[in-house]
Amino acid sequence: MKISSRIFSIYDGIVSKVTWAMISYDRVEKTVDADRKHSPLESAIEYYWHTAGSNFNRASTLMSHLSIMTAVSIFAFSEATSTLGRLLFGLDVALYIFLVLYTARTLKSLNVEKDYSEIQSYEHELRTEVLVKHGVAQVSLALTILATFVLFVLSVFNFVI
Repeated sequence: MKISSRIFSIYDGIVSKVTWAMISYDRVEKTVDADRKHSPLESAIEYYWHTAGSNFNRASTLMSHLSIMTAVSIFAFSEATSTLGRLLFGLDVALYIFLVLYTARTLKSLNVEKDYSEIQSYEHELRTEVLVKHGVAQVSLALTILATFVLFVLSVFNFVI
C-alpha cells in the first residue's frame, strides 16, 4: 500500500467517525436518493459525477471562507484584551483550523488505485463518495455558521464593549 493511500485511509476513518457521529448516514442517504430521483440526469453515474463536481465547487468556496475566517480569528486572538477573550478567540481559531482540515476531505478525488473493472463497483464507489462528501459538507457548513457567529459575538463583546 502506498504511503498516500495509508494517510488517506487514516484521514478518511477519522473524518467518517466525526461525520456520522454528527449527522445520520440514513438521513444523508435519503437526501441524496431523493435528489437523484428528481434529477434530470439520465444515468446514476452521470448524476453522481455531477453531484461530486457540485460538492467540490461548494467545498472550494467554503474552504476560501474558512481560510479568511481563520486569519480573522487569529488577528482577533492577537488583539484580545483579556485572558478570557484570548481563550475564547483561541478556541475559535482551533475550531476554524479543525474545519479547514475536516472540510478538505470534500476535495479528495475518487480512489483511482482500485480496480473498477465492473461498472457496478465503480457506481457503488462513486455513490459512497458522494454520500461521504455530502455528509461532510453538511457538518462543515453547520459548524462554519456556528464558528462565524461565535467570532462575531466575541468580537462585539471584546472590541465594542
